[in-house]
Amino acid sequence: MALKHRLTNLERRSPINTQLPDVVFVNFVDHDGTEPSLATIVGSQFGQIKREAGETADKFRRRVYAMKAVNKPVEEMTDAELMVAMAAADERVAKELAETISVSDETLERMIG
Repeated sequence: MALKHRLTNLERRSPINTQLPDVVFVNFVDHDGTEPSLATIVGSQFGQIKREAGETADKFRRRVYAMKAVNKPVEEMTDAELMVAMAAADERVAKELAETISVSDETLERMIG
């Protein structure tokens, strides 16, 4: 009974994430072995954004987040808009990366000095 009671309490205190993603990425492997990707920025006029030939997955994510930041295709951005958009994209990618890896305090201390 104690274990069931503890589990009930933990479930009650656990935060529920009801926030929908603002960008949806879809990755799949084509019949010829290539890995095309698509992205959709929710609530935008872009529709499906396709990964360009030769574009790495990381560069694709960065381009999509940059488009979201300025609400404009990268090709149409001014130099100033591109700089702001890429900074926002880098921050978003770094945040995602930080959420997926776990680093001990000791390792972190060694990394940053």
